[in-house]
Amino acid sequence: MTEQAADLQVTARCFPSEFEAPFEILDLDSGCGILSMWQVLEHFGQASDAAELIRVTRFDPDVGAYAIAIAVALADLGLSVAFHTETDPDPAPVEREFYREAAARGIIPQPALSAMELGLRLEEGAVAIVLYEALDGATYGHFTPVLAIGGDVVDAPNESGFCTTDFEARWRRPGILRQCVIVSEGRKTADGAELRRTP
Repeated sequence: MTEQAADLQVTARCFPSEFEAPFEILDLDSGCGILSMWQVLEHFGQASDAAELIRVTRFDPDVGAYAIAIAVALADLGLSVAFHTETDPDPAPVEREFYREAAARGIIPQPALSAMELGLRLEEGAVAIVLYEALDGATYGHFTPVLAIGGDVVDAPNESGFCTTDFEARWRRPGILRQCVIVSEGRKTADGAELRRTP
């Protein structure tokens, strides 16, 4: 094992395990986005309630939660977020609503990143929730937290043996749009705008 890989494993051990999540989250169909949110909130010391996370993202067991919904929900819960994506040619109606809510909070979609660029963004203690292709040849996406990217190693605590080459290939699959939500502590969005809680 390289020194870099060992350092990333140490980071992963400090991050909440998916198996520590409430049963209500672990039992969800298509619940990877909600699970990733719970882990990130726990990591930043934010109390969270499974039912509330399901409600605020308008979670649908047929499709899960949308990345932009995760961004808006985490911002409303007091974290600083940046949302990166390729242009979506056909967002779902719920996504369109969340894009409008995001704009009202100063969360403006930013261009999609490369794996190297994402790794650089994570060096200051931020965490990403990344959408990528679930399995080779799958037709649906899967969310996972990513803590760091170094060399050919991706520190994704819910994944085993995730290398950068495999990650980037699955992140670039059609329909995935290289979407990710970069989360850090604070009360401002990435562009410095003050966050506003909804009633």
